[in-house]
Amino acid sequence: MKTKSEYGFIIKIKQFQEADKLVVFLTRKHGNVETIAKGVGKSSSKRGSSIDLLNHSRFTYYETKSIDLLREVQVLNDYQDLKQDKKIINHLLYILEIIEKLNSTNDDEIKAYNLLYDLLELTTINSAKFLQLLSSFELKLLDLAGFTPNVENYIKSGESILENETRILSFGNELGYNLTKSDTKAKIVSDRVLKIQKFYLENKLSDSLKLNIDDETQSLITFINRYWIEKTIEKRLKSSTLIN
Repeated sequence: MKTKSEYGFIIKIKQFQEADKLVVFLTRKHGNVETIAKGVGKSSSKRGSSIDLLNHSRFTYYETKSIDLLREVQVLNDYQDLKQDKKIINHLLYILEIIEKLNSTNDDEIKAYNLLYDLLELTTINSAKFLQLLSSFELKLLDLAGFTPNVENYIKSGESILENETRILSFGNELGYNLTKSDTKAKIVSDRVLKIQKFYLENKLSDSLKLNIDDETQSLITFINRYWIEKTIEKRLKSSTLIN
């Protein structure tokens, strides 16, 4: 059997057979890699502690004709500070779910690895701005998956979105906005929200830390992003009940 080594995040762990587990890594070079970790479910296993969701690891595995066999795992960062933060932990489960639902090709998965790495590293030193980082991450992940929200033109009319217009979230098939009457009961999307979303899509994840966003604006951006993601995957996210 051929042996390979790779860097990756553990994004899924599932019981396989008896004491074996299916461990899926989001890797730097090969997209998602599925492996079987033999015997890690036993209390005597020395590898059990190294296999945990979102552990960033260097791992070695044997290639097989079916599912690859996990040989060794060296944990580079387990992000325990984030996992123990009550304000963040449930969002981490949400992040894992949207990565699983939105990734479709190896190229997307490889880019998602870099995006996830940046999110966790930046949050480690800037946890107070986690929600801003997460909002940027959500939009970039949608973009990677080929579902870039239209923040330049209105969905129905196709006209350019201009400042000082009254607009609402589009509830059609496309992700974006529509013009509306000023007396609508729907949530009005301000120029500020639109500018922030454009900024997130056009700039690096780290650049989101430069912004100062009030709670009301952040709440609306969060609502819009989650709506777009659930609309894209055509189902309600299981983790949404944990973060709402």
